[in-house]
Amino acid sequence: MNLLARLEEMQNFLSWKRKHHPDWPDLRLEWGLYHHLRGALALEQAADADLRRSAETLLAEGYRTLADSSDAARSFGEFAEWDGWTLAHLPVIGEAVPAPNAEALRAHFLDRLGAENTDLLDKLLGIVGDPGQRGETLRRAALGRPFRRLMASLAEYLAFQKLGDEAREAAAWSVLIGGDPVEHWLLGARIERVAGSRVMAGELLDQGIAHFPDSVPLLRERAEEHEMLEQFERAAELLERAVELKPSWPDLRLRLARVYLSLERQDKSLDQFEKALELNPRYESAARGRAELLKEGGRHEEAEALLQAWREEKTPHSEVYRMLSEIYADREDYLTAERYARLSQSGEKADAEA
Repeated sequence: MNLLARLEEMQNFLSWKRKHHPDWPDLRLEWGLYHHLRGALALEQAADADLRRSAETLLAEGYRTLADSSDAARSFGEFAEWDGWTLAHLPVIGEAVPAPNAEALRAHFLDRLGAENTDLLDKLLGIVGDPGQRGETLRRAALGRPFRRLMASLAEYLAFQKLGDEAREAAAWSVLIGGDPVEHWLLGARIERVAGSRVMAGELLDQGIAHFPDSVPLLRERAEEHEMLEQFERAAELLERAVELKPSWPDLRLRLARVYLSLERQDKSLDQFEKALELNPRYESAARGRAELLKEGGRHEEAEALLQAWREEKTPHSEVYRMLSEIYADREDYLTAERYARLSQSGEKADAEA
C-alpha cells in the first residue's frame, strides 16, 4: 500500500466527518494526526523545494490543530500522547529521537499487545510486512498510540473503496499501534461487513468473543449483526450480558430497549429507555423512544409531559414534534396538531412556534 497516496485520497472523507460532527474531540485529534503523518511522509519523500514547502504546510496544519484545541478537547486523553509524540518525533527545536528498527518495533508491539498474544502479533506482522523495511516516518508513527485512530479510519475508508486487502493492512497497523487485540476482530468484522460478507463478519466476532468473553465492544457489535438478521433473541442475550458488564453505558440500554421492542416486550423496553435517560438526561433517542412507547400504550399524558419537557429545555428533533402532533390529533385538538406537524416538517427550533 502506498500510504502517502491513500492519505491524500482520504482527505475529503475526513473533512466530511468533521463537517457533520465539528465538536467531536476525537475527530479533531484525527484531523491533526492526519496532517502530521501526511506532512511527515511527504517531507520524507520530497524531491524538490516545492514539495518540501507543501509538506511543511501540512505539518503546520497539524501543529495548528494541536495548538488551537480547546481545553475540553485537550481533556480527551490522547491529545497529551499526541503532544508528547510531536516533541520526540517532530520537534520544532532540537533533534528527533532515532526511528526504531524492526527488532525494537516488534518488542514495542509485543509489550502493548501482551506476551499472551504472540500468535496475533505474528499474524499482524504477516499482513503489514517487515516494519523495518518501512520509512522512518511510519516507524516513528508506530510509537504514537493516537495514530491507531487514523489507521482505523483509513481502514474504514479503504473498505468503502472496495480495497479489502489494503483495508486489512491499515487495520493491522491500527491494532499494532494501539495494542488492543480486541480491535483485530472488531475492525476485521467491519471490513467484511462493508464487503458484503456478513457470515464472515459474524464468524470473526464470534472468534473475538471466544477470546474475550467480557469485551463489551465485541458483544455490542455481535448483537448488532444478529439484530440486522432479525435474530432478536440472540441480540437480547448479548446486550443483556453487555449491560451487566457496563450498567452505566446509556447506549447499551438504548440498544437493548430497541431489541426488546422488536420482541414485543414493551415493559422491558420502557424500563431500558427510562434507565438510559437516567444515565443521560439529554439522550434524545431514548426520550423519543420512551415517548413513542407511552403514546402507543395509550399513556398520552405521560408521553406529552416527557416531550414537552424536552421541547422546552432542548432543541428538539422533528420526531418530537411529530409525536406531539399525533397526541393532539388523538384529542381532536387539530389546530395544535397542525402547528406541531408544520414544525416537524420545517425542522424549526422550539422557540419558533412562539
